Amino acid sequence: MRFIIYFLFIILVTFEIKAQKISSSDYIIETIFEDFSNYKSLYFDYQTNKENYITIDNGDLFMFRKNKQTSYIILAKHNPLKNFILKTELRIGPSNNKKSSIGIVLKTQNNRQGGIIFEINKSGEYKISHLNSSGKNRTSGWKKSSIINEVDKLNAIEVRSENNTYDIYINTKFLTTLKSNSNEEGINGIFINSDTKAKISYFNINTKKKNDNNTYIDKLNKKIDNLQKENTQLKTKIKNYSNKDKVKKSNKSITENKQIEEKKTPLASTKPTKNMGNVPDSNFIIKNIMIQKEFESKGIRTSDLIIRTSKVQIKDNEAEKIFTVQIGVYMTEKEKGLVKDFWSIPSKLGTYIYYSGKFNTSNEAVLHLNDLVLKGYKNAFITTQNK
Repeated sequence: MRFIIYFLFIILVTFEIKAQKISSSDYIIETIFEDFSNYKSLYFDYQTNKENYITIDNGDLFMFRKNKQTSYIILAKHNPLKNFILKTELRIGPSNNKKSSIGIVLKTQNNRQGGIIFEINKSGEYKISHLNSSGKNRTSGWKKSSIINEVDKLNAIEVRSENNTYDIYINTKFLTTLKSNSNEEGINGIFINSDTKAKISYFNINTKKKNDNNTYIDKLNKKIDNLQKENTQLKTKIKNYSNKDKVKKSNKSITENKQIEEKKTPLASTKPTKNMGNVPDSNFIIKNIMIQKEFESKGIRTSDLIIRTSKVQIKDNEAEKIFTVQIGVYMTEKEKGLVKDFWSIPSKLGTYIYYSGKFNTSNEAVLHLNDLVLKGYKNAFITTQNK
């Protein structure tokens, strides 16, 4: 009996092996893209209480664990994942606490049971902990690595998870491989130790193109793509009318089509607009609301949607601003030809924020956003910049 218990314990323990197996070439679907550039995160909740202070600070997620006795885990809002690539960038702030550490949580449950914690400290060391069914840690102890930057310096972490094997990279260099039989799938997040201050620059997760976790979402994305194509066709038809009489006839025809659609799917009602140039945008927003309703009926969070209608609610009243479409934040500078009319701004963290197009009105930017989404940039959104 003792032998059986010991054997089961050995199977469950997370262990390190010096190998590198998992390729990143198949992981091309952006499941989470969070660079903390907006005032509110789509994936992490903020906190201001006696235990924690978690908020956006100048493009970073600032975390301060005030409790001096216990650590804390904050989970990202996403469906449980099995195979994925997680990329993040962490920095531990200076403090008198010698035990300050920050890290990531891999494939745990909502009740924080099971999964793995990978953390780094101020001295350039790393540690791997395994959360068991009681929520307590089994740890491998701290290990020194020359590729880990010490206190108040950025550390880029990449974890490739496939079939309960984890390849870990620090600052683009391979560190170690883990094997665990804990959870088949789970939720990822951020770990912060007691009495620790830290900043997170970004938190991104990619999954495979054919991923069981996103099968239903992929189907809805196809519906969105079809609606966008229909929206583009409506836009082309409107441009073909050159006089007021034809514009009025077009307006009547589009209104009748909308009424037919409302009878088929009575999810939203609209009023005819006086400005024909706004018809495609209104049609596009209404149809995305329909898709959001379908997500909610299936129990899927609207934050999982690739197209977010709130991004197009921008007023054309900023004379000193231009409208542009942000397509992503990259660690390295990209060659020309990434997308049409692209340009970039270097950030203070050494990353490059890439945009496409410069427009005087939000309508022009929305049309350009539609084109970019159809080309595969599903996390692009509209923003403003100074002229």
